[in-house]
Amino acid sequence: MEQHSLTWTIIDRTAEKLGVSDAARKKWRSRRVPWEWRVKIAEELKTSGITVSLADFDDVEASPGRLAA
Repeated sequence: MEQHSLTWTIIDRTAEKLGVSDAARKKWRSRRVPWEWRVKIAEELKTSGITVSLADFDDVEASPGRLAA
């Protein structure tokens, strides 16, 4: 599996696929991704062959503002 750098674009697209609302995803940019969603997103990415650790979410800079297009 490929080790991948986690970005807001990847988080947004995966969370949207999992049914997370736009409002919740926007809040994550300043409040961070909740642990339960980190697990779900990491598991979803793993099914696509992308490996991220739960700690990788802490390395994504807080970025209030627009969602990834």
